[in-house]
Amino acid sequence: MVYQWDAFVPESPNYGKKTPWVNSPNGPIKFFNKGVTYTNSFDITGGSDVAAFRLGYTNLDQKSIMPNGYLKKNNIAFNGSYNMLKNLKVSASANYTNTAGKGRNSTGYSDNIMTSFRQWYQTNVDMLLLKDLFEKTGRSQNITWNRTYYDDPYPLYWDSPYWVRYKNFETDERNRLIGYMQTDWKVASWLNIMGRISVDTYNELQEERKAVGSVAGEMGPERPDVTSGYSRFARTYLETNYDLLANFKKDITSKLNFNGILGTNFRRTKDDRIFEGTAGGLSVPDVYALSNSVDPLQIPVESYRRIGLNGYFGSISLGYNNMLYLDATYRIDQSSTLPKGNWTYTYASISGSFLFSEILKQNWLQLGKLRLNYAEVGNDAPWASVIDTYTPIAPLNG
Repeated sequence: MVYQWDAFVPESPNYGKKTPWVNSPNGPIKFFNKGVTYTNSFDITGGSDVAAFRLGYTNLDQKSIMPNGYLKKNNIAFNGSYNMLKNLKVSASANYTNTAGKGRNSTGYSDNIMTSFRQWYQTNVDMLLLKDLFEKTGRSQNITWNRTYYDDPYPLYWDSPYWVRYKNFETDERNRLIGYMQTDWKVASWLNIMGRISVDTYNELQEERKAVGSVAGEMGPERPDVTSGYSRFARTYLETNYDLLANFKKDITSKLNFNGILGTNFRRTKDDRIFEGTAGGLSVPDVYALSNSVDPLQIPVESYRRIGLNGYFGSISLGYNNMLYLDATYRIDQSSTLPKGNWTYTYASISGSFLFSEILKQNWLQLGKLRLNYAEVGNDAPWASVIDTYTPIAPLNG
C-alpha cells in the first residue's frame, strides 16, 4: 500500500489514503472515443439536347477518436455545359469546400499524448479517475500523475491528456474554390481549338493554444519553450491559369497521318502568409489573442509571393503505315523568379519508334517495337532565391 498520485488531490476519493500499487483496469485505451463519421449528400441534375448540368452538396461530420476533436466539411459542386452552336460548346465547373477542424494532433514533443502513453506513462493510473477529477475541478486544473512534489501539483514532465485536449487544443478553418470556364470550338474536321480560364484559391487560419499551467513546450515561429501561449498561421492563396490550345489531326495520305498541338499557358500565383505567436506566455489565462502576450510578440514569419509564368509549347506526331512513328515536342517558358534579362528557357524532346512486328509476322509475336528517344527538362528557380533577402534579428532585451 502506497500513497499514489491521487492521494494528494483533495477532490479524489483516495485523498490522503494509501492504495495498492497495481495495474489499473482503466488504462489509456479508456481515453479514446469511438470515431463516428456522418456523410449526407444530394444531387440535382438536368439537361436537354444542347445543355446539361449537375449541382451537388455534401456534408461530412467526423468525430475524432480523441476527446474534443472533430472535422467538418461542406462541399458544393457544380458543372455544366451548353452547345451554343453545332461546333461550339461552352462548359464550366466550380467546387467550393469549407473545412473546419478542432483538436488535430499537437506539434512539437511535449503535447504528444501518444508519447506520454507509450514511453513515460505509469500503468497504475486510472484514466477514468483522471477524467473525473478534471471535470470536478471545472476543467481548470492540470491534474496529472507526475506531480512536481507532494505539495506542488504542477506537472513535472507531462500534462494531463484531458488538459491537452480541452485546454491546449488546435483549431483550423479553410475555404477553397476550384473552378474553370472553357470553350471548345471545332473549326474543321482536322482542327479543334480550346480556350480555358481556371482558378484555385483558398484562405486558411490555423490556431494553436497552450493554457496557463501547462508544461513548457515549443510554440510560435521562433519555437521557444513556454508554459502558455497562442500562435496563429494565416494564408491566402490564388492561382489562375489561362490556356489556349489548338489540336491538329489529319491523314495526309492513306498511310501517312499527322497529329499536332500548339498552345500557351499563362500562370499567375499569389501566396500571402504570416505566422505569429505570443512571447513569454499569456497575460490573462484563457484569452487567446496576440494582444494578450506578456512580452513583445515574436518576430513573425511572413511572405508575399507573386509568381508569373508564360509558357508556349508545341508537339508533332507523324505516323507511317502503322509502323514508323516520329514524335517531337518543344516548349519555351518565361518565369518571373529568374533574372529579368535571363528569364527565358527552353526544353525539347524527340522520339522515334519502329514496330517491326508489322513486318515480322509470327504466331508467337504479338508486338515488337524498337524505340529511341531524347528529352530535356527545364525548370525555374524557387521564389526569391536569386535576389538578396534579409532576416530581421530580434532586439536584445526588448
